[in-house]
Amino acid sequence: MRVTTRHIPAFLVSLGLALAPAGMAWAANDKDLYESEVASEGELSADEVEDEQLGHFLEAAEAIQNVREDYADQIREAEGEDALALQEEAREAMTTAVEDTGLDVHTYREIGYLLQERSELMDRANAVAAERG
Repeated sequence: MRVTTRHIPAFLVSLGLALAPAGMAWAANDKDLYESEVASEGELSADEVEDEQLGHFLEAAEAIQNVREDYADQIREAEGEDALALQEEAREAMTTAVEDTGLDVHTYREIGYLLQERSELMDRANAVAAERG
């Protein structure tokens, strides 16, 4: 997948930096909630993010998007407990997708936050994406 400078922010937003903790809405898109949680816990600075981690982040983001596409219709059509079970199943699949890249969920979310907040990190991510072709 080729991700360009123009597309990375939209791509990240479309994922909603997806992995909400258990009990929160599936793939929550509430940027304020996300910012307050990650910013207060932030242990990683943009300078500390390695290019390899950016590559893993991009791989994970693509995998999460695939999971969302796989579950979206099912969740929309489900009701009650079935919808909640599908949401949890999707969240677990997203977690596995991130962990399969070598990142943990917390680091994935921190990198996503930093990408939105730090243009120099976004520039580096674009360079990594261009290398991946």
